[in-house]
Amino acid sequence: MLQKFALAVKTKTVEFFAEEEEEDEDEEEGGEEGVENGVVEETVRVLTSVVGEIITGQRVVVLKPDEPVNKPESHHFSLPTSAAKSHHYIFRNTLVSSIFTTISSFHAAYLQLQSFQEPFNLDGIQSADRTAVSHLRRLSDLKGAYTKSNSNVPLLLSESESQVQENQSILRMLETVFNRLQSDIDDKEARVEVLKRDLKEMEKYNSTLDTRLKDIPPSTNRDSLFLQLSVFEAVLKESWKEARRFTKLLIHHMKRSGWELDLVANSLYPNVNFQKKGHCCYALQSHVCLTLFDGFRCDRLKEEPEGTRNDEHEDYLSQLVDHLTIDAVKLLVEMPDCNFATFCKNKYRKTIHPEIESSLFGELRWWDPVLRSWNPSNPLYESFVAMCSSTWMLQKLTSAWNSGSSSNDRAAIKIFQVSRGAEFSTVHMENVIPQSRSRSRTVGFSVLPGFQIGGTSVQCKVYLNYGDDN
Repeated sequence: MLQKFALAVKTKTVEFFAEEEEEDEDEEEGGEEGVENGVVEETVRVLTSVVGEIITGQRVVVLKPDEPVNKPESHHFSLPTSAAKSHHYIFRNTLVSSIFTTISSFHAAYLQLQSFQEPFNLDGIQSADRTAVSHLRRLSDLKGAYTKSNSNVPLLLSESESQVQENQSILRMLETVFNRLQSDIDDKEARVEVLKRDLKEMEKYNSTLDTRLKDIPPSTNRDSLFLQLSVFEAVLKESWKEARRFTKLLIHHMKRSGWELDLVANSLYPNVNFQKKGHCCYALQSHVCLTLFDGFRCDRLKEEPEGTRNDEHEDYLSQLVDHLTIDAVKLLVEMPDCNFATFCKNKYRKTIHPEIESSLFGELRWWDPVLRSWNPSNPLYESFVAMCSSTWMLQKLTSAWNSGSSSNDRAAIKIFQVSRGAEFSTVHMENVIPQSRSRSRTVGFSVLPGFQIGGTSVQCKVYLNYGDDN
C-alpha cells in the first residue's frame, strides 16, 4: 500500500509541475498558495481511492522534482539587462569624447587669448575670454551629466562629431601658433632691414673718412685725429666716470665691513663741514682721483726711447693707439711685467690703505699674485684696472700733445688743482654738487684736477666747505 501511495504522489507531482511551467510567470506569485492547496487535496483524493479509507495520525509529505542543472534563462529577463549595458557603454564613450573635445576647444581659446596680449587687442581679448569661459562651463555641465548619469544632456556629441570638433580646435591652435611665428618673422625682417640701412650708412661714412684720411699727409694723420681738444675732454670724462664707479664699489665694500665713512672722510679732510652726511663719499672720491693723477706731469717710464722730440711724440701716439686696441685685463695677464702693470700696482698701493685692504679681504694680500694671474673673484680688481686704463690713455695723450707742441702752434697741457680755503671761481672750478643752495664761496677740497690748455680751461671739480656760509 505504501508503494502505491508513493507512486501516485510522484505521478501527480510531476504532472503538476509540467503544467506549471507552461503557465505565465506573472501568475506564479499570486497563485502559489492555491496551487499548493490543490496538490494537497488531489493527493488526499488519490490516497482515498487507493487505500479506501483515511489513515489518521499519519504525516503527508509532498515531493517536488529537482530543477534542471543548466536551465536556460528566460528571454524576458535577459533583454532589458543587455540593453542597459549597451546604453551605458554608449553614454560613457560619448561623454569621454565630449570632454576631450571641450578641453581641446578651451586650449585653442586660451592660445588665442595669449596671442591678443601683444600687440594688445582689447576686442580680441574679450572675445577669446568669453569663449574660454563658455568651454569651462561646458566642462562643468559634463561633470554634472556624469554624476547624475543623465544621457539626455544636449551637450553630448557622437564620436564622429567630437572628432570633427577636436580637429577644428587643433587647427585653430596651429593657426594661432603660426600667426605668432609669422609676426616674429616679420619683426625680425623689419629689424634686419633697419640694420642693413644702418650698415650702408656706416659704410658710406667710413668711405668718406677713408677718403679724407688719404688726402691728409701721412705724418699728420694721427695728429689730426688724436691731438684735438674734444678728444682730450672725452678721455678725461671717461677717466672721471671710471673713478666714480670704482669709488662707489669701494664704499659699498667698506660699509659691509663696518667702516664709518664720516670718520674716514674726517681723517682725509679734517674740519670740513659737509652739507649732508652722504657727501662723505666725495672725500673718498677726491682721495682716489688725486692719487690717480699724482705725478701726471712728470710720469716718464723707463722703456720710453731717448732721442729727438719727434721720436718721443710718435712713440707716445703709438702707445696710445696700441692701448686703445687691446683689453687692459688681457694685457696684464699676457704681460704682467709691462709698464702698465707697474703703473696699476703703484697706484693701488697708494690708493688702498693696508688697514682697509685687510678689513675687506683678510690678512692675505691678494694684489701681487693677481697681477701675474687674472683672478675675477676679486670684487675691486676689474673696476680698478678699467680706471687705471683710462688714466693711462689720458697720460699718453697728454705726453704726445706736449712733445709735439714745440714744433707747431699748439699750447702745452698743464694740470692744476685748487687748494683748500681758496675762493671759489666759476672760471677754473666746478662745484661737484650741481645746483647747490649753499652760499659758501670757500673750497673744501679738490675732487678732480683741472687742466689748462692755452687759453682754454678744463674746470677743476671741487667740494665747497659748507661751514663757511658767512
